[in-house]
Amino acid sequence: MNETSGAFIVIEGTDGSGKSTQFGLIQKKLEAAGYDVAVFKFPRYDNPSSYFVRRYLGGDYGKADEVGPYSSSLFYALDRFEAAQEIREALKEGKIVLSDRFTGSNMAHQGTKIDNPEQRRGFFIWLDNLEFEMLRIPRPDISFILRVTPDVAQKLLAEKERDIHESDISHLERAIAVYDDMAQLFPKDFQRVDCVRSGELLDVDTINLMLWEKIHPLLPPVPTVKKPAAKPQLAKAEPVATAEENPSKEEKAPLPKQLRLENVSGLIAQKIERLASRAKVETPDIPSVYVPERLVPDAHKEYRAKTDTLLGLYAKLVAGLAKRGISTKEARAMASLALPVAATCTISV
Repeated sequence: MNETSGAFIVIEGTDGSGKSTQFGLIQKKLEAAGYDVAVFKFPRYDNPSSYFVRRYLGGDYGKADEVGPYSSSLFYALDRFEAAQEIREALKEGKIVLSDRFTGSNMAHQGTKIDNPEQRRGFFIWLDNLEFEMLRIPRPDISFILRVTPDVAQKLLAEKERDIHESDISHLERAIAVYDDMAQLFPKDFQRVDCVRSGELLDVDTINLMLWEKIHPLLPPVPTVKKPAAKPQLAKAEPVATAEENPSKEEKAPLPKQLRLENVSGLIAQKIERLASRAKVETPDIPSVYVPERLVPDAHKEYRAKTDTLLGLYAKLVAGLAKRGISTKEARAMASLALPVAATCTISV
C-alpha cells in the first residue's frame, strides 16, 4: 500500500475498453462503502499544465509518429507533476485516490513507437525513473488494465469523436499489445482484466464485479467517525430485588453457542459440512481464493490465472442469473458450483 493511510488505484485501458463506465461504477462503490474518494482524470484538459498535451493531440506538432516517445512523454509527465501535491495530500488524509489513466497510459501509447522489445523496455524504465524518481510523482499502488480486443474497441469507438491517437486503428492495435507486454513485465504494477470471452464483450456488471474483486482486498479499513464522549451521569439509587423478583444469571437458560469461521477454503467447508449437519456455508459478495505460500513463481502465476478465470465465470453466472429475476442470494448459491475449492467462504456451525 502507498506509504500513507490511503490507497492509490488507477484504471487503465485503450480507448473503447469501457474504462470510463467502469471508473464511474467503482467510484460509486467506494463512496457507498464509506470511503472518501479523490478523483483524477488524465490528461487534465481544463488545466494549464496540459497545454503541451492538447497541442500534441491536436496535431500541432505534426503526426504522432513524428514526435518521439521521449519528447511526447514529457508533455504528459508535466501534467501529472502539477497534480502530484494534490494526490499526496489526499493520500495523507486517508482518501482513496482513483485515477482514470496515469503513467501506464504514457508507457502504452508512447511505447507503440518503439518496435524493438528491449528498447521499449528501456523506455519503460526511463519513464518510470523520470516520473517517480526525478519528478517525485506518487506511485500508484496498482493499475488495472481493462483489456478488450481491437475489433471490440473499434465498435465501441464508432460514434465517438477521436483525437490523434484514437483515430489511428493501427495505433489502437499496437497499444493493446504494449499493455499486454506491460502486464507481463511488471505484474506488481499492472494487472490485466480480460473483458472479452469467446470473442464477446462481457456485460458491464460482470466486468465490474471482476474489477471490484481485485480492488477490494487492497483497500484500507473504512474510516470511522468518532462519536463525542457521553456525558457522565450520576448513578441512581435502585431498590434491591429479592431472588424471586430477579433470578440470578445462573438460573437463566444458556444461549445456544455458534462457531463462525471466516475466510475458510471451500475444501475445508465441504469437510465440515459432512461432519456437522447444521453447518451453514455463505459465499461472500467478493469471493477470493487461498493461495499456497510455497508455490514457485511460474506455478504461482499459472495458479492465479486459472483461479481468476473461474472467479470471472462465477461473476458472469451471478450477473446472468440476477438478470433473470433470481435473487442475489439464490444466484450466488447456484453459481457456487463454478467456484474452485480454493475459494474462501464463511461457515457457521
